[in-house]
Amino acid sequence: MKNTREGGIRLIQEAEDILRRDAQGALNEKDFNMAVRRAQEVVGLKRGIDDPALLQRIEEVSLWLAESRASSFYLDREYGAEDAEKAIQDAAFVLSEAKKLLGLAAIPA
Repeated sequence: MKNTREGGIRLIQEAEDILRRDAQGALNEKDFNMAVRRAQEVVGLKRGIDDPALLQRIEEVSLWLAESRASSFYLDREYGAEDAEKAIQDAAFVLSEAKKLLGLAAIPA
């Protein structure tokens, strides 16, 4: 049985893979809706944050991506390159902050 830190590290590693392989790959293929959906998957880690401003920013990102996921999945809205890039950048920001909480190195920009 893994402890909380080990589980957190595994989730972050998986999130990095999703961001790099799936979200960025979808953006490169101009599949902007898929990029938004995959970016939303990355933004699920926000526990243990004591900084109210940081927590608010992460919640804003999470809300935007959560609301966008259904629209992108069911093609209710066509997302463009700017939306996809914003989603990936926001997901990378949240992932970087989660890594800091676990004392891991920040992901490259």
